[in-house]
Amino acid sequence: MQKTTMRAVVYDKYGGPEVLRLEEVDRPVPKDDEVLVKIFATTVNRSDCGWRSGKPFFSRFFSGVRRPKYRTPGGEFAGEVAAVGAAVTKFAVGDYVFGHRGSGANAEFVCARESRVIAHKPEGTTFVEAAAAPDGVIIARACLRRADLRSGRSILIYGASGAIGTAGVQLARHAGAHVTAVCDTKHLELAKSLGADEVIDFTQEDFTKSGKKYDVVFDAVGKSSFRRCRRSIVRGGLYVETDLAVEEQVADMVCGTVEAYGKVDILFNNASHGFSSPLTMTTLLDTPEKDWNEVIRNNLNSLFFCTKYCQPEMVKAGGGSIINTASSNALVAVPGADAYTAAKGGVVALTRIMAITYAPDIRVNCICPGTVRTPMIADMLAMLEDYLKQNIPLQRVAEPEEIARVALFLASGEASYITGAIIPVDGGWTTM
Repeated sequence: MQKTTMRAVVYDKYGGPEVLRLEEVDRPVPKDDEVLVKIFATTVNRSDCGWRSGKPFFSRFFSGVRRPKYRTPGGEFAGEVAAVGAAVTKFAVGDYVFGHRGSGANAEFVCARESRVIAHKPEGTTFVEAAAAPDGVIIARACLRRADLRSGRSILIYGASGAIGTAGVQLARHAGAHVTAVCDTKHLELAKSLGADEVIDFTQEDFTKSGKKYDVVFDAVGKSSFRRCRRSIVRGGLYVETDLAVEEQVADMVCGTVEAYGKVDILFNNASHGFSSPLTMTTLLDTPEKDWNEVIRNNLNSLFFCTKYCQPEMVKAGGGSIINTASSNALVAVPGADAYTAAKGGVVALTRIMAITYAPDIRVNCICPGTVRTPMIADMLAMLEDYLKQNIPLQRVAEPEEIARVALFLASGEASYITGAIIPVDGGWTTM
């Protein structure tokens, strides 16, 4: 009779490593689109430690506010396919595979969807090597997505010898960018072998004092800061931090602003649709978990952290104005854009709460734009002509300058008696 249980690492409360224990649990059964993997190697990385600790607190909105929803940690795995679902076509029993999932890999078996992050293990690669590969690449790719890496662009990667840093060097090199890698003495040759054009030994040289500037500075280990690196970034350049240090990055950016300009009295919170791929029309239950997490993070988490660190500085300055950006979707239910609408609705709700909480020193208002002329929709405008005539009274999309003018008005003294306002800037779409 086939065994129906397995050993797994489990935890029922957030905390340090002491909350983990080994327990006999039910072996997972693959669904039609899943494979069951017998795990030969798994890992413990910084992401796992973050989920286990429940810090920063906003991570609990995904993992469980009071206690962990997913009892078995571990994202990376490598092993052998032990069973396949009825609809699986890419894998067969006996295949050697490796991959990544949100949790559950610190166990003897794990189920993984065929369409997610799982692939055949390359020949010549050990199971240990394969298991350690995915997390760094996934994080580096997510962090560098907006860096516009290409020929003619330069990037400095701080911490270029770790899992995220080595992946970042290879991704940047593949994109054609000029790569400068910063690591310790013993890893200089490793960085060169991965494609770095230049290497800097941080035990011998401080790159922030060299006078060189880069289009992108990527801190792959969370041990630097925007404030320390800002003089090494070209005007209009980008400072990129790994996800788990977002709060630290925002804090440093605010401190750097106060240091440079003496105060913070206006905060304009803005986020795009939030998906890494083109925005697709999906209902709530059909929205991929990755897209849901990304749109919530880009809209609500960024607003939370920026407000958290700017609000005290505004109080010190004697007052200020916060302008949040939502969407007209937040005011009118639009079936098929559920995650986007939910995130923007959250921005509207937070605006009203903030307006009450921070009064009378700080005014908080929200702009809800409709369709705005951006590069993303430039090619679609001709196709939108009939829609505009039928659904928007002003029969055109908004120009970015029009949104900016509304924001400037709300930040000015002319709007000194306006707070808690939710202002649609949509050509009348929400009145139809």
